[in-house]
Amino acid sequence: MSLSELFGLLDGMKFGSTVIVENSAPIGGEAFLAVLLRYARKREIPVLVEDILDAFPLYVKHLNMMGINPDLSGVRVLKVGGEETVGNVVKRERFNMDPDVYVKHYEELFSSATPEGEFIDIVLGFDRLLVFQDSPRGTETIMQAMKSFITNRKRIAFYIVESAIMENLRTRPLPVLEDLATSVLELKQEGRTLVVNIRKDPSMLKTNVSIIKLDLREVFPGSETTR
Repeated sequence: MSLSELFGLLDGMKFGSTVIVENSAPIGGEAFLAVLLRYARKREIPVLVEDILDAFPLYVKHLNMMGINPDLSGVRVLKVGGEETVGNVVKRERFNMDPDVYVKHYEELFSSATPEGEFIDIVLGFDRLLVFQDSPRGTETIMQAMKSFITNRKRIAFYIVESAIMENLRTRPLPVLEDLATSVLELKQEGRTLVVNIRKDPSMLKTNVSIIKLDLREVFPGSETTR
């Protein structure tokens, strides 16, 4: 069980990839976010966090409560809705319930918020967005917009979503998301172990690796949560 295995998986992902991370673990989302931030810093890759409806501040609060204070000094944040500010917010927009208006504003914000060159794009709160757009028209509008961003070869996008929320949506968008994605990862937890099920990824054809088990003490060193 090693963090290096997960880093190896991330190293194999090419820019232009879209990764859906489905979390069913109590602290899986926080752990994966911490890993991504550490990975990006180690590899010196710029990071953009898309914070939808205060999802990012909530994750950071949970990390702080576990004794983890991630370095956010170089993290650019595109904030849509919500009130709390964490990190370097470079663009901000009020949340709009009309899906067409939301997508139009989002496209304008995204193009002006992205770092120069290649970057890691961490999308938090996408599941919350789909709760508010849980209608055939709303979901279809969001999915169509997502398709246009998948062609962006400058980014590796990680959409961290809560499985329980996604499974309760009336429009059942998860299969569509999984089909659009380059990779699908599922997070589960067994005691102090974070289990990463690799349900879809191009590397599986070469490595035959479908599960990575990560000791949470590697992610949260010294945290009371993992003791």
